[in-house]
Amino acid sequence: MTAAGFALAAASATAYARTHPGTSHGLYWDAARDWSLENWPTIEQELGRIGIDHIVVPLNGHEHAIAGRAAVRWLPEHVATLIRKARSIRVDVMIWAAPTAEFVADARRVLPRLKRAGVSIVEFDAERDAWGVVPVGTTRAAAALALLDAARSAGLNAGVTMIPERIYPEWASADYCAVQSYSRANGGLANHSGDGPYAPGNMQRLGARRVQQAGMPLVQALAAYDQRWPGTPVVEPMRRAYEAAASSSRVVRWWSAKWVVGHRAQADVRAAIAMLTQRG
Repeated sequence: MTAAGFALAAASATAYARTHPGTSHGLYWDAARDWSLENWPTIEQELGRIGIDHIVVPLNGHEHAIAGRAAVRWLPEHVATLIRKARSIRVDVMIWAAPTAEFVADARRVLPRLKRAGVSIVEFDAERDAWGVVPVGTTRAAAALALLDAARSAGLNAGVTMIPERIYPEWASADYCAVQSYSRANGGLANHSGDGPYAPGNMQRLGARRVQQAGMPLVQALAAYDQRWPGTPVVEPMRRAYEAAASSSRVVRWWSAKWVVGHRAQADVRAAIAMLTQRG
């Protein structure tokens, strides 16, 4: 799917459904340690086999956002090489964000380079232990607006990713919100099992409801890790999560690549994703 098609999907699932019958499927790409760019044709073939049409590459580490800086692991030049090699996979990027002047200044330097590298979409990760440590108010709101402005001034579409319990209102003007609807077998005991609020299916409906209440276009992000509920094959909770997610969004992606094609890959998780993307 092209960047324009993705933007249409994120902006209006109903309108997109009328013009494109399928769902866009992605992976957050944290498997760089497992695959060199020289092996990209092999990677891309495997991603295509399991129905993945885009990846989202984290450019910095969680620790950088907590420290208030946008230091990058993947330089824009490395991203440019990946984009040149990709034939059928769209490459987006993600940056863990912090509401500091230093972070905004770093981002203003990096984002134009990403645009020149061929990136179309940047996603800011507003994690509560980096973004949420600053009390809500003018400083945090100004930082969110400044980051969105920096991305758009560089010619990029700008999304945000947040957890359902922390949909920060200062990001309401982002192009989309990828809600982290991560139902997990060990993610909170009773809350994530049975008919608990974070159980597969329920968690994704909660995420959709919270983002829609905030008035933001919705992308659904699911967990590819910790999917082993007792007495249940992996495919069943992943199916329930996916069906709830795909009913509310035409863009569904999983965290993360290392659990699917990387050093912690699990064959039954990969098989489940391949089956679900064919249904989508």
